[in-house]
Amino acid sequence: MSLENETKSTLKTHRLIIAEWATLLSVFLGCFIFLFYKIEKQAERTDHIFEIQSNRSDRLYEMFIDLIKEGRK
Repeated sequence: MSLENETKSTLKTHRLIIAEWATLLSVFLGCFIFLFYKIEKQAERTDHIFEIQSNRSDRLYEMFIDLIKEGRK
């Protein structure tokens, strides 16, 4: 009976170890996916802000050129 109890105990220990690794893997994977999502959202916001700033700069340049042309007349 001692050998049977030891085998059951070993089997239970192995199952717990596998469950622990599966839990750790799922937590790390979940964190990775969450951070990837956050980085992508931040990149979209940054691209949008950059596009707005670029349009403003282009418009200011056009206004500056128009002002210089009017000054020459």
